[in-house]
Amino acid sequence: MKIGEFSIVLVPIEFTTSAPGDAVTDEVLERTDAGITAIGPDTVQALELAARLACGGLLLLVHARSHASEHATWTSAEASDGLAAKARQRVTGMLRIAARRHCPAVEAHYFVEAGEPLEVILRITQEHAPAAIVLAASSRGRLNRAFHGSTADKLIRRAPCPVVVLPSNVV
Repeated sequence: MKIGEFSIVLVPIEFTTSAPGDAVTDEVLERTDAGITAIGPDTVQALELAARLACGGLLLLVHARSHASEHATWTSAEASDGLAAKARQRVTGMLRIAARRHCPAVEAHYFVEAGEPLEVILRITQEHAPAAIVLAASSRGRLNRAFHGSTADKLIRRAPCPVVVLPSNVV
C-alpha cells in the first residue's frame, strides 16, 4: 500500500440545509420530510484532495455545530440541542456517505460534536495530530465573514499543522 504525502488528514465538513421542496444544486446526503442536507461542490473538492493527500493513510472527517450559529450550515436543526445520540448517528451516517462517494480508497474516522467549529477542530487536531488540514473556504457572504470571521482564517493562524484552504467555487 502506497502512503500519500500525509499519513493523517483532517477535513472539516460543512453541510447545507434546505426545505423539502427547495431546488438543490448541492450534493444531497439526506432527504427527509424535515428537509434536505447536502454538501457543496467546494466541500466535495476538499474531500477529494484530502483523499489524494492521505492515499493509504487516514482521514478524520469532522462536523461541529455551533450553538450560536444563526444559520444551520454546520448541521440540521434537529442536531442543535446537544447533538443527541440519534442526531449524532444521522450526521455520522451522512459523513460515511460522503466518504464512500469521494474517498473510497482511504480509511476514515468520524467526529460529530457540539461546539464552535474552530475549537472542535483544534481540539481534535491536538488529540489526533494530523499532518494537514484540508477545508473549503466559507461559502458565507463577505459581510457575514467580516463581522464573524471565517473558521478557515482563524484555523490558518492557530493550527499546529499545515492548512490547505480551497477557494470558493473551484471548478
